[in-house]
Amino acid sequence: MRKPLVFAVASLAGAALVASCSSSKTAGTGSAVSAISPSSAPTSAGAVDSAALKQKVLAAMQAARQFRMTGDTTDDEGQRVSFDIHFGSRQTAGSITQEATGKMELINPGGPSVYFKAPDALWRNEGGDAAVALLHDRWVKVPANHKRFDGIAKAFDKDSFLAELTSSGSSSEEIHRVGTTTVDGKLAVQYESVSDHTQMFIAASGPPVFLKLTRPGTAGGTVTFTDYDKAYVFAPPPADQTVDFAKLEQLSR
Repeated sequence: MRKPLVFAVASLAGAALVASCSSSKTAGTGSAVSAISPSSAPTSAGAVDSAALKQKVLAAMQAARQFRMTGDTTDDEGQRVSFDIHFGSRQTAGSITQEATGKMELINPGGPSVYFKAPDALWRNEGGDAAVALLHDRWVKVPANHKRFDGIAKAFDKDSFLAELTSSGSSSEEIHRVGTTTVDGKLAVQYESVSDHTQMFIAASGPPVFLKLTRPGTAGGTVTFTDYDKAYVFAPPPADQTVDFAKLEQLSR
């Protein structure tokens, strides 16, 4: 195929999810995870030591067996991107919709295979009308250990995603504690990045996990984290809606 689908998916996931959620200006990466528990929180607004605190949030997010991430933001090319993804332990299910290309869906049940569905326009670009006829509104089944699709596994893996989200950015970025508020009825500690005014909302009770990130401006967006440890079934799609990747490869020969 002229351009392997994995590169499109991995690029979209990496750029739109990690970069946009975290903000390439460090507002939502290492500095965004400057969450603190109520017992250690300062009693008034002011700068916080994000470098010392980010590991607490990373640990809390990693300890969550499952969570859901939804949002709408802008990728590095200025395209609007929305997403709805359930993260589990080595399991993932969700979708990413890009303004220019449409909706992409992925299911990783945690077994030997990974499944994804893409819009007709992408299939036509990859294999012409024959690919569209074969894959329209169907899931493609690929081996989970397929090297060409390693980018998908990493982009949609919970631990890999969290490592990306919390590893980049400047640890000296100034983040201020704004105060307390609520997010969907949950008490939260609110922070703001001095550089680009990204708002970060961290759970104020229980594990200090993300509840919401909001970046202002035309290039901004909002990312919401919900359903922590709420049961979700990562089931593969029905067999009659699935096509093996080998059939798609045959079209490109």
